[in-house]
Amino acid sequence: MKNCLLFFAIIFCTPLFSQKSTPFYQIDSVQEIRIVFTQSNWDYLMDTAKLGTEETFLIAKSVTVNGEVFDSVGVKYKGNSTYNQNNKKNPLHIELNTVKKKQDYLGITDIKLSNVWSDPSFVREALSYYLLANYMHCPRANYAKVYINDVYYGLMSNQENIGKDFFNDHFSTSDGIAFKCNPISIGGGVGGNTARPDLTYKGQDSSLYNKSYELRTDYGWKDLVKLIDTLNNNTSKIEGILDVDRAIWMLAFNNLFVNLDSYSGAFAQNYYLYKDKNNRYNPIVWDLNMSFAAFTMTGGTPPNVDTTTSKTMSPTLHFTNAARPLISKLMANATYKRMYYAHLKTMMQESFLSGLYLQVGQQMQNIIKTAVESDVNKFYTNQAFYDNLTKSVKGNTGPGGGTSIGIKSLMDNRAAFLNNLAEFKAIAPVIGERKTIPTLPKTSELMTITANITGTITNVILGYRGDKDDKFLKVNMFDDGQHNDGNANDGIFGASIIPDAKKVQYYIYAENNEAGIFSPQRAEHEYHILLLESNPPLKGEIVINELLADNVAGTANNNGDHEDWIEFYNTSSRDINLADCYLTDDLNQKSKWNFPSQSVIRSKGYLIVWADGKSDPTEIHSSFKLSKSGESLFLYSTDSTTLLDNVSFGQQDTDISYGRYPNGTGAFTKMPMTFNSMNSLTVSIIDINTNEVIHFYPNPTGNVLTIESNAAFNKIKVYDILGKLVETAHFQDSKSYQLDVKNYLNGIYFIQVNNNPLERIIVSH
Repeated sequence: MKNCLLFFAIIFCTPLFSQKSTPFYQIDSVQEIRIVFTQSNWDYLMDTAKLGTEETFLIAKSVTVNGEVFDSVGVKYKGNSTYNQNNKKNPLHIELNTVKKKQDYLGITDIKLSNVWSDPSFVREALSYYLLANYMHCPRANYAKVYINDVYYGLMSNQENIGKDFFNDHFSTSDGIAFKCNPISIGGGVGGNTARPDLTYKGQDSSLYNKSYELRTDYGWKDLVKLIDTLNNNTSKIEGILDVDRAIWMLAFNNLFVNLDSYSGAFAQNYYLYKDKNNRYNPIVWDLNMSFAAFTMTGGTPPNVDTTTSKTMSPTLHFTNAARPLISKLMANATYKRMYYAHLKTMMQESFLSGLYLQVGQQMQNIIKTAVESDVNKFYTNQAFYDNLTKSVKGNTGPGGGTSIGIKSLMDNRAAFLNNLAEFKAIAPVIGERKTIPTLPKTSELMTITANITGTITNVILGYRGDKDDKFLKVNMFDDGQHNDGNANDGIFGASIIPDAKKVQYYIYAENNEAGIFSPQRAEHEYHILLLESNPPLKGEIVINELLADNVAGTANNNGDHEDWIEFYNTSSRDINLADCYLTDDLNQKSKWNFPSQSVIRSKGYLIVWADGKSDPTEIHSSFKLSKSGESLFLYSTDSTTLLDNVSFGQQDTDISYGRYPNGTGAFTKMPMTFNSMNSLTVSIIDINTNEVIHFYPNPTGNVLTIESNAAFNKIKVYDILGKLVETAHFQDSKSYQLDVKNYLNGIYFIQVNNNPLERIIVSH
């Protein structure tokens, strides 16, 4: 058999937002927006409105979003440096409900579109948001092809609006005080505009701040002054009024990504502050079109970076700058500073040293390339688009000069520079096995959380809460034999709490004088979960989702071993603990192996069990292995008799998994490995267990897709990204078929030829 598995596409499976998902911001799709103006001079009218004292909407006759038509829609130009009346393509703000208040598209009323003015690669904004979402709440972003009066205006970056819907999705409330932190105007160079939203204290008179911040609610100026006063003059109380961890993630992101059109740059702008129900302000990053050093003014020392110095920009930028108190005041606290470096290390390792940023960036470019090539209003050449992901190109880059640094060139060198700094070489403690006493704790009863922590240790903190909308409470953990932690100085640290909810969300932070570390490393954005009251899963809530029975070069476990694994998926809307449920490959031993305590799967989340017969306290390992020759698996509830799910499989191929498609609900099929993430079938050339080879071209396509095979076929099925059947075609046996996709919406589709695995194609008109 020939080995024709030549290419795996990147799967955009990270859940950017757990509360709400909409295909309008789906990272692997391109939207289509068509604007119709009755006014032939619409450009002049919108320029006039933009340059006036009040930016007003021009009412379009209609706006069509992915085929859905809306009448009487407000459209206006937006942006500061990205807008220019001489531009052929300017940023747009579309308001669907300007006239007809009940108009919305998938619940969305405001559409914000950027013109990609400072980014030859076209991926800076969407890629930055995609990576940032792993560490803090932020908008979603993708792309939209925009037409005005049936003329292609160009490809634009499509970012989620930060407003009431965003606040409600992430903070479960939309009536908190909100500020957009951008000055009323920008001008005069680095020293020319002193009305920056830099959080410096100017006094108790709220009128001193109204040119630097834009209030987005009916009231809140006194609250903002209180925040600024506390930050500058009573920093020890800051955690009561600011989500400090989220602020540290933002500062780490800005520095690592050289995102200087931000609080960390010359104008200290482009972020929001939202006051949640815990009366704490939450920073939210906004406007990332000039990340990856497209904006070069630091506002500090040195005043600018270039294509060389951006690679070595210091992580201590503004540490002693009184004009950036969010940085200088927080970094004056030794623990906050060690947390900052811990977050920097996590982002650098996960996003850059892993190569993730480049893989995702390449996939984004592949999705949008036909739309970019046909965009005659873009600011750069097609060659610059292809080159700038990896290397620097000449062209209009706005502030800072005429060269746009290559993203790969920047970040590979930046990661190497940072890794050589003493703060990055410093050795943090190691947080190992975690346990609870008792093993299955109950609500309102005393419980202890312990952790095995090794290395040099000066301080250990347990942060815990009952719900995602609560503030983490913090207590110290001890290794003194007095906190239900075993013997003194045995490396087991413990802290006792009395939970008041049915679950506990928690994280552990350990530090010494040189470095700190979190468990999990993305805390506080991510956290461990304890379910306190047993509520076994119902049939259908937990499914066996994917397995790999012949792992040679796939994902390795924490010991570096390429062992077999089984993936479980939670289809329900609740977190579920599989503790004391059973997994077996032998019907005569239904209770062959039971899940350990706190085997929690979050709603719509995944759990990996390594099937290797080994033991490791940092991962879950079953007592048996999988047979690549084929066998059956059975998942039983806590009574060892109620069957929750099962699967039988035959001979397995090396590094080819066997999983459900569509994810969580579909039938099992052989597929590329999608370890701990959404199942997808993304093989460019298919030859799985047969000698049949199928080609799909051109891919992406906007007109006709040709399907060719060395074996005759007579049926195809087409599914959209949500698994919905779009089209079925039956025909006489043939080795070739042409699929007309002219009327398909832009986006990703899956095609099944006869009973072969599905192939992913991209439609881009």
